[in-house]
Parts: sequence; C-alpha cells; structure tokens
Amino acid sequence: MPQIDRILHPTDFSESAEVALRHAVHLARHFEAEIHLLHVLQVLHSYVEGPLPSAYAGSGSLPDFYSEFQREAEEQLSQMVEQHSAPDVRIKPILSPAASAAPLILEYATEEHADLIVMGTHGRRAVERLLLGSVAEEVVHSSRCNVYVVRATEDDPAPRSIQRILVPVDFSEASAMAVARAKEWADSHGAQLDVLHVIEPLPFTVSLASSVSIYDLDPDIIENTHRELQTFIDGADGPDVPASLHVEEGSVGRTIVEKSEEADVDMIVIASQGRSAIRRFVLGSVTERVLRTARRPVLTVRSENGT
Repeated sequence: MPQIDRILHPTDFSESAEVALRHAVHLARHFEAEIHLLHVLQVLHSYVEGPLPSAYAGSGSLPDFYSEFQREAEEQLSQMVEQHSAPDVRIKPILSPAASAAPLILEYATEEHADLIVMGTHGRRAVERLLLGSVAEEVVHSSRCNVYVVRATEDDPAPRSIQRILVPVDFSEASAMAVARAKEWADSHGAQLDVLHVIEPLPFTVSLASSVSIYDLDPDIIENTHRELQTFIDGADGPDVPASLHVEEGSVGRTIVEKSEEADVDMIVIASQGRSAIRRFVLGSVTERVLRTARRPVLTVRSENGT
C-alpha cells in the first residue's frame, strides 16, 4: 500500500476545489491520512514577511485592507472543516499570505512532508486561479510528491471507489515509476490495472504520392510491442496485480483519454515527465492534454531523480 499519511489540498474556495476536496476526503479515509487544507491569501509581495514555515499561520502584519479578506477566508476554512471532518477524517486548516500560490504550495508540501497533493485543475470564475498553465501546472511539474488532479465537470457525483486504473507507458524510466505507483494503488484498492502503450503514426511520407505506415516497417508491431509491454510490466517495481495490456495506434494524448472512457476507469496514473530529451509525457503536450480533458482523476508521478 502507498504510504500516505498527509494529504495536502490547496483550495481557492471554488467549485472545482470543492470537488477536489471531496476526493481528498475519500482518499484520506482509505489511507487513514490527515488532510492539510491550505488557502493561500494572495497579497502584494511587499506585505509578505518572513520565510516559511513561520508564514503558515499568517504574518499578523498585513495592512488593514487585507483584514476583511483574511476574516472571510478563516470563516470559509472553518466551515469546510466542520462540513467534512468526521471521526475518521482529520482536517488541519492553514491560512497563509503569499505573493504567489504555487511556490507556497510547493514549499508547504516539502516542509510538512506531504505524501500527496490533491487539487483541482480550474479555479473560481473566469479567472480560473488553479488553471493548468499557472498554479496547477507549476505544482505538477515541480512537486516532489505525487499530485492527484481532479477536473471538475458539469456533473460531479461523489468520488467513485477505485476499481480500475489506467497507466500509459512509453517504456521510459519515468513511466516505469508510474507503473510501480499504479501497481501499489491497484493492490491497495483491489483494482484491476489497464496498461496502455500508444504507437504514434509515422510523421513523414516517402513521396507526395504515397506514405508509409508503421505496419509497413514492422508488420508484427502490435504483437512485438505487446510482448515488450509484458516484459516491461513484469520488470517494474510493485506488487503483482491483475493487468490487461493494450497496444493502440493514434495520437498519444487523445488515445489515452479515449481509452480511459472506453474502459470506464476510475483514475489514470501517468508520469509527469517522459522519455529523456524527447520528454513525450511532458506538461505542454501529453500530460497536460490528459489533465485538461480526462473526466477521471489523474495521478501524476514524478520520477525519484526528477528527470
């Protein structure tokens, strides 16, 4: 079972963050973890005093015109704790001023030894403060711990039990780490693992009159890749869990999302960084597309060496 004792949930009090909090509570129950509920009170840089962690509880020296925002935030945090706390769910509220949300989230996660960050992809109104390309992207890209990303949809039912997990593989060391984490989560939840490798179409043509498909170069590519995938999964760390292997051709990001819907998985586990210099699973391409469009939660896994 993954060792998850502290879950960090950054909130901006948006509907998207509320959806993510429900998932954080669901996971906290399963792992018997404590939730650190963090709201970043964004202020001008000149008003933020002192290094972390002393700033976690507020500097106490903000100008008067911030006092109303601070009071409202404290009330909202208190209401959230009251609403979601239970004998089996411990929630610790934290309000901290900062000039920028992402650096504080990352530093808090490091200083408090968070095992998992659970956050939404979009924030309040059109501003979308927890938006890929800003806060969420920076957290996913730079976090030392894994990040569980929840995208709010028009219909947000209660979090589902995790019975089926999809993990895309590109045969990189980073995706081997993702497989290991996916195995642990599958074993912890008694879930089935779906392992997917996507073969991308060749990006070139032989002439203006004809093109070469991947099957022209290797007629047995599906069978060969399937065997390679089995070897890769067997060699990855983690417990033995039931696994189905899938090899498909297409656009990587789109195929991952389509497969997640076709198989009706409960979560996707994906490396936040990919194949060495090519970095196929890198924010701005595959991982970002999956985070933006997948209807199920996405666990982004960072390799141990951060490469």
